[in-house]
Amino acid sequence: MPLVDITRHDVKAWAADLLTSGMDPATVQRCVALLSASLVAAVDAGIITANPASRLRLANADNTRERYLTKDEAFRLLDEIPEGIPRAMAAMFFGTGLRWGEAAGATLQRLDSDSGVFRVAETWDDKLKQPKDYPKGRRRRTVPVPDWTLAYLEPLVVARRGGFIFLSADGTPLDHHNYRSRIWIPAVKRAGLDDVHLHDARHTYASWLTQDGVPLDEVGRLLGHVSPLTMHRYAHLAETPSVAVFGALSRPEPRGADVGQDAAPGDSNALQFRPRRTG
Repeated sequence: MPLVDITRHDVKAWAADLLTSGMDPATVQRCVALLSASLVAAVDAGIITANPASRLRLANADNTRERYLTKDEAFRLLDEIPEGIPRAMAAMFFGTGLRWGEAAGATLQRLDSDSGVFRVAETWDDKLKQPKDYPKGRRRRTVPVPDWTLAYLEPLVVARRGGFIFLSADGTPLDHHNYRSRIWIPAVKRAGLDDVHLHDARHTYASWLTQDGVPLDEVGRLLGHVSPLTMHRYAHLAETPSVAVFGALSRPEPRGADVGQDAAPGDSNALQFRPRRTG
């Protein structure tokens, strides 16, 4: 791949793939060190401006775990998250696969509810507490927003014309640490789940698509991955022939539910929603 397209995330994903393939951690360190030396040479030659492998903290073999939730697990967790903004934020993660900064920085101007799509073009910087241009090495993209996710978003955006979608009590985007510690972790415990990280919602989104037959290159585009290396982790999940993205993200039907029955987003016992709007 072009040197200018290599990101720190790509290097980490490559190192993780080497670890999971059985390579000794020390050997992986040496491989990354060799790559880093090559990238230093590229910086010195003026080909790239920075070394994405510089001072990279690599995960140990035991830290390469990835948790994929089933749809039943995901929506059980969703029902345990407080209604309103916290639950809508989680629905955005599971329904679109956005990174934290992409969701925290999501604005109304980028959401087209009628077409059911969201344009990923900015991200929120938790450290600087301000939005920033989309990082170099990532491509802006448009992702579909399934109807059940829109159902949680609509109360937040009705009668509003602009601004951030997910706002805290003081009118600023949500804080990652607070959301994780006060919202996510308690909800995981109440849902009776183990070892579920906030970023696992993104992995889960990718696994749903892949298992439903959506091609890996399309999943990679929806996730905003530039390098195909990062999609290797989902290759073993590609087992079925379907290519329907919205079908892969449909909400599961509870036992005994009446087909076609409308439901409020907060009702955990009735999960049927309206058809996708095409207007």
